[in-house]
Amino acid sequence: MFVANIFHRLTTQRTRRGIPLCFFALLCAEQHAFADADASGFSPGGIRDFVAYWAAARLLFTGNNPYSPSEVLSLQRSVGMTEPTPLIMWNPPWTLSFVWPFGLLEFTTGQFVWLLMNVFLVMFSAQRLLQLYGRPDDKAGPAWILAFTFIPAVYALILGQITPIILFGLTMFLILVEEKKKWRGIALVLTLLAVKPHFVYIFWLAVVLWLWCRRDWRILIGTGIIGLIASALPLLFDPQIYSHYIEVHRSGDYLKPFDLPVPSLRNVLIAVFQLEGSLLAHLPTAVGAVWLLIYWRRHRDRWIWKERLPLLLLVSIVTSPYSWTFDQIVLLPAIIQSYVWLRGRVAGVMLGYLSFNAIYLAVRYIVPVDFWYFWMAPLFLAAYLWIRKRYGSGKAPAVSYSYCAN
Repeated sequence: MFVANIFHRLTTQRTRRGIPLCFFALLCAEQHAFADADASGFSPGGIRDFVAYWAAARLLFTGNNPYSPSEVLSLQRSVGMTEPTPLIMWNPPWTLSFVWPFGLLEFTTGQFVWLLMNVFLVMFSAQRLLQLYGRPDDKAGPAWILAFTFIPAVYALILGQITPIILFGLTMFLILVEEKKKWRGIALVLTLLAVKPHFVYIFWLAVVLWLWCRRDWRILIGTGIIGLIASALPLLFDPQIYSHYIEVHRSGDYLKPFDLPVPSLRNVLIAVFQLEGSLLAHLPTAVGAVWLLIYWRRHRDRWIWKERLPLLLLVSIVTSPYSWTFDQIVLLPAIIQSYVWLRGRVAGVMLGYLSFNAIYLAVRYIVPVDFWYFWMAPLFLAAYLWIRKRYGSGKAPAVSYSYCAN
């Protein structure tokens, strides 16, 4: 009863208006704390992953190579980064078509605007997801609390990662699919999601199957055209940008993404069974792809995206060969859907949810290496399946226009 009263007060209209401001202040304080922590592994002054996107965009506009380690490192050190190796933007070149405006800003200003933008995208996504899975008149307060107390989401914001944009893209995809007629918007959203496709690979496989089943070539052609435009824009500044991108991936001087200690089942298999360089290390990803084919065949005749997406994202994160814990921000649809199923038990649910995230945050200060959190994604998947079976399976999905057949 006590927890329920607190949650009710947090979601009243007056308090709800202050949630974004309070969270933003807390986030700034957290950034300062992480910047000064010796164990954080980051440069003083709040240098975060955003510096990779900023440096790449800045180098592109000045006629330099956005994927040159030496040029990237020189530019990043000029804004205060102290690491001995550059923080390279490993995303494909078409990513620059979406982050280029930040290269026009000074680093500090750009990082602040990036944070503001990502906070807004998380707020928007959380609110619209609650309205999609709950009721159209649902207030934003509970959604914002769920989003801004989800530690992977907080880390994505603190680190200046690009994953809030992926969450926004997934949310917009659901919104546009529900409206059925917005095929141009869907094409644009799919192009946006292509800036970081690997950890939502099952979503992409499902999109291919869905488009093939629907024979909706407008979306396919539109995505291709917009994708070509986004891919071509960086060529106006650097005609060799794709060869530079391939070259940096082939270089043996720096650690590549797959060399990093990401908390994936692939890395667990490599560490336990010494499968470095073996195709068996990619067994979880292969299992995920096979699972999707079976799942699609079973549900394709009533393929409702908003009902299927949370599970697709969970399985994708669990089986992806490369994903960090902050990438788990895309699990927010599953969290909000579970909240809607459990809404009648809000006191216990919120207490358990907040307690888990508080414990996880405390443990992160003790064990900061991301690899040791390989168990988190499977735990989220198991919890979601249990909640769905016990509380969600009996609830009929809302009417949708995203079936396979037109």
